[in-house]
Amino acid sequence: MQNLVNETKVLLNLSLPLIALLLAQKFLQIISTYMMGHIGAQALAAGALVSSIYLIFIIIGIGTLNAVGILIAQAYGENNKEIVNLYLYHGLYASLLLSLPFLIIIYFAPALYSLFYQNSVLIKLSAQLLHALMWGFPALLGFAALREFVSALNYQWTIMVISFFAIPFNLVLFYIVYHTSLFSIAWIGYINAITEWGMFIILLIYINKNKMLKNYTHLPSVTKLQKSIFKIIFRIGIPSGLTSSLEVIMSTTIVIMMGYFGIISLAAHQIAFQCVTFAYMVPLGIGLAIGLRVSKKGGLHQHSQALALSVYSALGIEAIFSFLVIVIFILFPITLTNLFIHPYQSGYLLVVQTTKKFLLIAAFFHCFDALQGIIMGILRGLRDTFIPMFIALFSFLVVALGGGYFLAFILKLQGVGLWLGLAAGLAISSLFLSLRLYKHYVKIKRIPNNTMVEVIPN
Repeated sequence: MQNLVNETKVLLNLSLPLIALLLAQKFLQIISTYMMGHIGAQALAAGALVSSIYLIFIIIGIGTLNAVGILIAQAYGENNKEIVNLYLYHGLYASLLLSLPFLIIIYFAPALYSLFYQNSVLIKLSAQLLHALMWGFPALLGFAALREFVSALNYQWTIMVISFFAIPFNLVLFYIVYHTSLFSIAWIGYINAITEWGMFIILLIYINKNKMLKNYTHLPSVTKLQKSIFKIIFRIGIPSGLTSSLEVIMSTTIVIMMGYFGIISLAAHQIAFQCVTFAYMVPLGIGLAIGLRVSKKGGLHQHSQALALSVYSALGIEAIFSFLVIVIFILFPITLTNLFIHPYQSGYLLVVQTTKKFLLIAAFFHCFDALQGIIMGILRGLRDTFIPMFIALFSFLVVALGGGYFLAFILKLQGVGLWLGLAAGLAISSLFLSLRLYKHYVKIKRIPNNTMVEVIPN
């Protein structure tokens, strides 16, 4: 029992800064959206178009670089400084390799909007925003690689502090530009790019000033770059990034389908989905933390018992949080709705009624959503990302979208049908991922502790 308590404390210490980081990034997005509102409705609409594309590249890039943290955590557990150093710099080079093709695609992405008959003004505004944001993309991925490094070495609180300081820095820049003739949707993008570079540079300086972290940052020569290391980073990372992007694609498609049922349904969906997204930051942070924790234990050659302790700790933490989420979603739907819409606005009562239905379904599927997020992190720590990618493909695109379409359009359940499809997809995902994890546990249980093992599924 004491071992479980100790493991829970360690996991909380690792998870809380990562959760705070995710919430801080969410708040930076809210600031940008708020500033777009000061320009006008067209700027908000352009922002929505840009986020639908830009977010996918961010998710793929960061998801791919999660592999760097997993590899570093295992090498750190083995106390192998040279390998930690190699993984760090290969991760930074990998962020650069990912940035180059993504920047080209992002630059030409606005041209795709014309295929969907979007307004020419929106295309122009979207291009201005994307072409400004893209300058911060290499820094964003570079920060992600460094974040994986410091988190794997238990310096995750540094990430939280830098992320929270980025918020007032971002606000000050907006305040300065807002009171000049420069203020435009393009400058919203430039300010976010400057913020990304600021976070990257500050973290880089901190790493090079910290006595312990500095021991792992000897710049290797280009000749020491190894194709095999890049191969393993991308083999673990790309399926992980694509898995995360599938969830974004699912969410974006649901928004498009929800639009067929009118403004009220779309507004209620936006409110309920924002609540779900905020709640998901906790299991997502736990998933990132437990992935590092499991990988580090692999490096320490601790296997079945250690894995079980980590899983029980993570699920215990999330069970308590999920209970709170369920209570809030069921008992306080009006309070949550009032955070996004004023009671005097037209259609308020209809929005509240529809949001109540969506939040009731969300209360049911949050447990599945949290479970699949945490297990995905555990499997990533075990370097198993390829099969989970296909589980996500089936669960999100076939079950969630296919089932949602059937319930919404064929059975005429409309928006409720789409949310029931989403619940079904998450339930199926959590079920198959649980079976996948159990298969690993049975396999690892046969391995005695203090035995080196390479956990990479065939």
